[in-house]
Amino acid sequence: RAQRIAANAVSKAYLSYHTPQLSKQKDKRGRLMIAYPCKICGNHINRPASDSSCSNLLKHAAGCINKQREVATNQKLVDLGVSGTGDIDLREVPQLCAIWCAEAARPFSALKDQSHKNILHPTVVKNLPSSKVVS
Repeated sequence: RAQRIAANAVSKAYLSYHTPQLSKQKDKRGRLMIAYPCKICGNHINRPASDSSCSNLLKHAAGCINKQREVATNQKLVDLGVSGTGDIDLREVPQLCAIWCAEAARPFSALKDQSHKNILHPTVVKNLPSSKVVS
């Protein structure tokens, strides 16, 4: 019956799943459940055979789609050369600040700008040198 319902696809909820199968998992009454294999992540979503609601299928599919979007966004950042900073050597912070000011042709006072501090790692912000130290 579950395979027929999924094949007819009255609800769009079934589009994110392969053909349902009989699960080895049992419901609270001891009856076997129906497993819906997710096309996105491969996990099986179990549903009691007596349950015709597809809200859990919709919720799972929405979660998988959101995870895919996040992964795609992260991959795009990596493609652009953005990655983690790794370990921060606090002794290098003043030198890196001086290099940043010189390469960007910015005054050393730019290190104090709140907009600049907002994009820095909190550890770097705590160890920012004064403009006198850098100059």
